[in-house]
Amino acid sequence: MTESSFSPAAIDEEYALVLEQGGMGDVSGRLLLQAEGPDTLRYLHNFTTADFKNRAVGDVVEGFVTTDQGRTKAFGVVSVVGRDRVYFDLGATPAEQILAHFEKYIIVDQIQWRNVTAEVRQLVLFGARAEAVLEQALRELGYTEAGLPRGCWSDGTVLVYRGGFPGVENAWHLVLPRDCTLPAALQGLRAVSKLLLEAVRIEQMWPESGIEVTDEHFPQEFRRDDRAISFTKGCYLGQETVARIHTYGHVNRYLVRILFEGGEPLPEAPVELLDDEGRTVGLVTTVAYVPSLKGVGGLGFVRRGHETVGTALSWRAAGTTGRARVW
Repeated sequence: MTESSFSPAAIDEEYALVLEQGGMGDVSGRLLLQAEGPDTLRYLHNFTTADFKNRAVGDVVEGFVTTDQGRTKAFGVVSVVGRDRVYFDLGATPAEQILAHFEKYIIVDQIQWRNVTAEVRQLVLFGARAEAVLEQALRELGYTEAGLPRGCWSDGTVLVYRGGFPGVENAWHLVLPRDCTLPAALQGLRAVSKLLLEAVRIEQMWPESGIEVTDEHFPQEFRRDDRAISFTKGCYLGQETVARIHTYGHVNRYLVRILFEGGEPLPEAPVELLDDEGRTVGLVTTVAYVPSLKGVGGLGFVRRGHETVGTALSWRAAGTTGRARVW
């Protein structure tokens, strides 16, 4: 984000109105894969950190895709819309890269992966009136008996699921065919800018594939063990390393939120983090103005021992320096 690309007062106002009235962001372009076939859940069980053997239709599941060395290939949210069909939101993950990874390990499994990103319009709704507006929108689309699902629902044309990006607990995603006319009910929600979505993502500490989540990291670095990693499911690709870290060791860095002190200007990511002795102890990968802070925040990684909230640090980027702290 550049200095000229935002107005703090405007984002503060937008944030307040979204919380009070509800808002809707167009997040089309996030990588959305469909997997179908009788072995779909078994395959996901074997190649992600999440437990899929004990899942029911309607579940929404976070998980990491890991390499054979236990490093993070991608992170996303799986909507289990059938025993043999799921949708996998993988954010900014490069499509060719992750599809090649999935295809590499299909040997006898009956599963087909398809990239549906270009075929759909993806909307995220959150805030006070989001649920009521979404219910009305579904009725306008002809789903008079559907209501809102416990977690997710799809008839093969429309997908609805709860949670996921940007990490807000009461967020709902509505995925429609790209050429579908938007229900009039959605006009009652304020449009959420990409700047505010990024701010909320930082606020909620939601990691994005291709930005925070790369194959340089291990799943435990993201501090989502209770939501995205099963330590009892048994074998999967990379499980030995992940289990060894959990049982005998620790990771050497952690994802944290950073508050840049002193206000504007916003530094451009990546931003180097230093301790009081001037040693590099971390790197900020995402920077944005965060309304709940009334200041500039970021997401990034720090060495173990510096992750405690309130830890004071310095930052350096493009010849500029300043103070920061973990929040």
